[in-house]
Amino acid sequence: MTGKKSKRIALIIGVLFTALMFFPTGIAEGAQNTVQAIYKNLKIINNGQAATLTAQPVIINGSTYLPVRALGNLFSKNIDWNEARQEITITDKTNSEVESLKAQLAERDLQITLLQAQLDKNKVMDIDDLEDQLNDDYDDYEDIEWNFSLKGDEEDVTVRIDIDLDDFDDEWDDLSKSDIKDFLQDVCDDILEEFEDADISGVIRDSSAKKELVSFTVNSKGVVKVEESNDLDDLEDDLIDEFTKLGSIKKLDFELDGDEDDLTFTVSIDYDDYEDEWDDLDRDDIEVFMLEIKDFIIDELDLDYDDANIQGYIVDSSDSDKRMVKMSTSEKFSYYTPYN
Repeated sequence: MTGKKSKRIALIIGVLFTALMFFPTGIAEGAQNTVQAIYKNLKIINNGQAATLTAQPVIINGSTYLPVRALGNLFSKNIDWNEARQEITITDKTNSEVESLKAQLAERDLQITLLQAQLDKNKVMDIDDLEDQLNDDYDDYEDIEWNFSLKGDEEDVTVRIDIDLDDFDDEWDDLSKSDIKDFLQDVCDDILEEFEDADISGVIRDSSAKKELVSFTVNSKGVVKVEESNDLDDLEDDLIDEFTKLGSIKKLDFELDGDEDDLTFTVSIDYDDYEDEWDDLDRDDIEVFMLEIKDFIIDELDLDYDDANIQGYIVDSSDSDKRMVKMSTSEKFSYYTPYN
């Protein structure tokens, strides 16, 4: 063995003794053993490729040894030697190629997300799409089945919201005015999110009776203004159908004035034609008749009887609607000359 080779083997053996973990069991700390090391120019094949080593292996007592750092480089490990603690630390090396691919994938995902957001922002929703969206979003709001119909364009939107009171009368009655306004505000906010400059107006309608329940508009600040529909015209017709006569007086006309909070009904009679029939009436007949009208109005408008502020008159249509009888909101009756 030449002097050059001897020095090389001695160096390798020195490294091997430093890395105690790679020695066979039985070489205790501080123990001294005499070993025979044989140097051979062995080939190391790693995954089918010849490995290039900075130090060649040696054979000691029949076992082949490689320096720790050479093995670390071969298997992409970091090898750190702590002199103070006499400790070798092995950690994985960062695979720069893998990390680069991960960074590229992350960048590509970010670009896709940004592009999708831009596409969503630039997507133009037409009024039919918006109608479908509202029907999906509010299909079962407050346990009521709503049906939305939109007309117009991005500058002027008319909304009709149908509800079948034959099926959802109780649920509708449970909604306060504040509930209805909040519901309509949410709907109009959704419309303005798509058509930010739109003028919006609309109604909520009872589809079973084809009768308007609520109308609404939106001001320039996007705030909803709600108006309960005036049902007095319909109610006048209902009164004519329900109260066809008073005693033997068979021609009556009805007029309503005010609103649900303060309502006045007026019954018109042609006294010139029905003077005898009027004179035949008892006051009880007249008063029961007017109280029945009040009850009918309360039922139709779904009012609370104790809170209902309703007064009524019977007038003479043949004499410029001169008052014949008055019923106050407290149900006190007054009779006027010459009809008393």
